[in-house]
Amino acid sequence: MPLGILHLGSVLEAEGYEVRLVDCTVQRNFEEIIRKEVEDEGLSFVGLSVMTVQIPSALDISRMVKGIRSDLPVVWGGIHPTLFPEQTLQAPEVDIVCVGEGERTVVELVEALRSGKELDQVRGIGFKKDGGFFFTPKREPTDLKTLPLLRYDLLDVNEYIFHSLPFSRQKVKVISIHSGRGCPYRCSFCINSHPLFRHYRQIPGERLLAQIEGVMRRYEPDVIYFQDDNFLADRKRTLFLFDALKAKGMEFKWYAVTRANYLSDNYLPIAFWEKYGPNCVGLGIGVESGSERVRNEVLRKELSNEDIEEAVALCARLNIPIGASFMVGIPHETIAERLETLRYIDKLRKINPTLSCNIHYFQPYPGCPLFEEAKRLGFKPPVSLKQWEQMLDRARSWYEWYIPIEELPWIERPAMVKYFLWSIPFATSVKGGIISYVMRKIASASLFIRRKIGLWRFFVELLFWQVLRRTWRFVRHLRRLSPKRSGEMRGI
Repeated sequence: MPLGILHLGSVLEAEGYEVRLVDCTVQRNFEEIIRKEVEDEGLSFVGLSVMTVQIPSALDISRMVKGIRSDLPVVWGGIHPTLFPEQTLQAPEVDIVCVGEGERTVVELVEALRSGKELDQVRGIGFKKDGGFFFTPKREPTDLKTLPLLRYDLLDVNEYIFHSLPFSRQKVKVISIHSGRGCPYRCSFCINSHPLFRHYRQIPGERLLAQIEGVMRRYEPDVIYFQDDNFLADRKRTLFLFDALKAKGMEFKWYAVTRANYLSDNYLPIAFWEKYGPNCVGLGIGVESGSERVRNEVLRKELSNEDIEEAVALCARLNIPIGASFMVGIPHETIAERLETLRYIDKLRKINPTLSCNIHYFQPYPGCPLFEEAKRLGFKPPVSLKQWEQMLDRARSWYEWYIPIEELPWIERPAMVKYFLWSIPFATSVKGGIISYVMRKIASASLFIRRKIGLWRFFVELLFWQVLRRTWRFVRHLRRLSPKRSGEMRGI
């Protein structure tokens, strides 16, 4: 659920403005919706929230808007325009950028555009003026206590609320809640390490309680997903929140992402997990690398093997589903350390056989410290939105969505990285279904054999998977067309 634009819309609605939110990832007719709204003469501006990987789509939308109404301001906000405001304004399709958090900025911007006031009175923006770029003073991070409760009704909640749990195929009603921003840690691969994003804040317990009560009453979800970077970071608030919810008789299933060192008897007492753990349907932790040197010296994770193993064991003991994320292709990672990650996954799955593992290749996102190190090692980032668009269009395979692996100069043996990205999620999958079972067996056997012989090229398993997946989808399609079908067929 796009909670970022939902926050902006909620603030504008509270100030008396009419807002139309469009989520292009779920609304298939988004172009038709945008065209209709742009033709409305009462529209003040079109705003887009843009991460770096979304630049191609954001440019397409901006061009479409300008093709309909060249006079209508197009405003870009989000991570990429915040990090590269001048680069963003160089694009002819963009008129204004919002730098930093936008809840207060967007209100002042609408007021200025509607009243005809000078934009230089709006803090936290950049715009084109007299053939150049003009930037106003930065805005302080938002005080989360001052924000209105989220207006979920600004979106079609039914587009988001029914989906599978993180470690099963069971579809349930899930509602997302944002309970804080940032993270108190400074991992070198994470945007939260950047000075503009490192201001860690959490919504106070009482206010968060009111938000939960509201969504429970209105939407009656089966599960709440705490969509934070690090949900359990505030120990005192965590204890207050769950005790207060229980006192009100509001017990519910939940899942979240957190750090392994928070899943410890020394942080939250075992009594907490015994009381509230049974309702937890999933926890996600970042392990990143099986090498402690890479994890703590390169990635600055500040996380020991003991922390991780204790977390995995705790979840096994209390029967809490848990998933761990890993990375390969990290700057200064050796082949031996890459294989160490594989061995560490084996070790963790012996501690907890239900542990699910995801793996990605390191991608140098702008704003994190390792982005600068990647440049030092030879990575040449794009210098314009057009170049970003071209690079992202080259990364269109099932395992690449940002930078093609071959374009990252520090990666040795890219075929090995690609194989890891395919095999490990399948080999550690805990989901049911025929296809998942078959691929889990094939991936496990493949990993065993390839590790023995040290061969990572000639990726025939991928071809088999693609054929199997397409065949299964065809069978499912035929079954849907059959008038005598007896039930839903489960797929991959």
